[in-house]
Amino acid sequence: MRRVLLVLGLVIALLIPATTTAAADWSMAGGDAARTGSTNAEPSTSPAVLWEAPVSGPVLTAPVVARNPGPTWEATVYAVSGGPLTLNAVNASDGVLRWSTSLSSFAQPPWVVRRQGGLAADGDRAYVLLTEQNGTLPEWRDVLFAWNRANGSEVWNVTGAVYTSVGTPAIDSAPLLVRDLVVFGSGDGHVRALQAPTGGLVWDAVAGARVSLPVTFLETGVALVGDFILAENDNDQIVALDVNGSANGDQGIVDPPGTGDVVWITSLGTTAVSSAVATPAAAYAAAGSRVFSLHPAFGNPMWSQDVSSAVTGPLALAGNVLVFGSIDGKVRALNTTTGAVEWVRALGGLQPWLVSTPQKIFTGVGDSMVALNATTGDMAWTGKFGSPVGFASVSENATGKGTIYGGMSSPDRVVAFGGSSDLRPLDISVAQIPNPNAYQASIDATIVNSGDENVSRNFWVSVTDSFQGDDIELANATVPYLRSQASFRVTIDSWNFTSGQHTISVEIQKLPEDRNPDNNTASYKFFATVGPPRVFTEWSPAFWIGLIVVGVAGLGAGWLIAVAGRRREREAAEMARSRQESRP
Repeated sequence: MRRVLLVLGLVIALLIPATTTAAADWSMAGGDAARTGSTNAEPSTSPAVLWEAPVSGPVLTAPVVARNPGPTWEATVYAVSGGPLTLNAVNASDGVLRWSTSLSSFAQPPWVVRRQGGLAADGDRAYVLLTEQNGTLPEWRDVLFAWNRANGSEVWNVTGAVYTSVGTPAIDSAPLLVRDLVVFGSGDGHVRALQAPTGGLVWDAVAGARVSLPVTFLETGVALVGDFILAENDNDQIVALDVNGSANGDQGIVDPPGTGDVVWITSLGTTAVSSAVATPAAAYAAAGSRVFSLHPAFGNPMWSQDVSSAVTGPLALAGNVLVFGSIDGKVRALNTTTGAVEWVRALGGLQPWLVSTPQKIFTGVGDSMVALNATTGDMAWTGKFGSPVGFASVSENATGKGTIYGGMSSPDRVVAFGGSSDLRPLDISVAQIPNPNAYQASIDATIVNSGDENVSRNFWVSVTDSFQGDDIELANATVPYLRSQASFRVTIDSWNFTSGQHTISVEIQKLPEDRNPDNNTASYKFFATVGPPRVFTEWSPAFWIGLIVVGVAGLGAGWLIAVAGRRREREAAEMARSRQESRP
């Protein structure tokens, strides 16, 4: 029998593809249903603050981003904040609040909301898992709410069975969206799958103990194997549940409407510290200081690696490496095929988030955000933003590049970081035009987009002359498009200036995506004098010496000529007198 299972396992390994597709949106914890923590939308090489949206209290979990329905690119960022517990929906492009709703107000006495368990969003609804406690008895229950994403109104809610425990359960099982289902684990040890449009129960599976971490979708792509929900429970186990009733435990026969059957259970030795990450070829889990690669069909370890420090999570995939943070302040990368350590980077106090792209790993360190090279672990970028970025996710923006959405405090706010335009005046020049009646000059103003994103919308540039408190607009040009590092020139061919002090100002329209709108203006002061410019000709000392020499030479030559003439006159007179005396 073991030989048959071995052969079957080898066949399955050959059939299962080895890659997974990263999400463009970040519509649930971990980005996609496989919880890969990855996106193909590469952020800027030096992310800047794009916008900040104030919220009611600290951001309690990583924001999620879902694209809005419609032909144009629009998306909404959802974040749960505390004090009081509130669900916020803001525009992904500019951070403008669309709506917010108090989650605490939906608990019916004697029940009170104790914790939020994460959120998810699709094209129609946003989903939030809450844990409520009986105000008079040691009882708890989990409630999943669905909100209309257009206006924040309640669509439906489902309340789980009441359970008892010592202390408040740590319910962090953020909803999983897969195949029109919403799947989540609960403090009562169950995993439930509901219909996304209605909240109707599809299946209810017993996972053996409390499921406090978000469950994960493992899609093998092979009908013989099937697809699973991976749930990590507080009994140190990872349980694979048949998501649609067609896994190998059912021999490929569909059990309508799907049962959530247990297909395999693997002991991790200690409680998992992060949601499992899944690819068609393997599932990856971390418990204590050990990381596992599990066979997708049977759950047996294909490799395990002890990293000598407790893993803090989350796990994320970056190409062919699995990356994660540890309690010793180091980020590690393991080869997904062999488990070998590819690189280790010591950073210090890590924030509880980590996301990856094919090229970089982003995480928070103290009050900084850093990016590591995914291949080598070398530091690619670091930036300080005044306070720690407590949670973050990455989603594709309108240009196809990545934007980082995170939570910050002091004040409490949702912040977007990413590549951006940076419009600023480059120079202003005034060139006088000769005019005997007025101070006339031409004006040139050059602006530049020094950011790393193109400006893909119309914006205006204004040039103004200020004189004795009066402002006269000399030009107002509309720029339809400006690429990164490109410039645009505004020219006024001629302008007559009144005598006195003038200030030429250039102002660029402030755009929501502009990196630093405070540098959108510049000015140039000068003094204008009416009439043509005074021209003075200076004679050099050499000229005067030369002139004197020439003058002296001229006088000398005249004197010599005069002396010679008088002498010739005397000689002629003497010759005439001699001739007369010699006649008989």
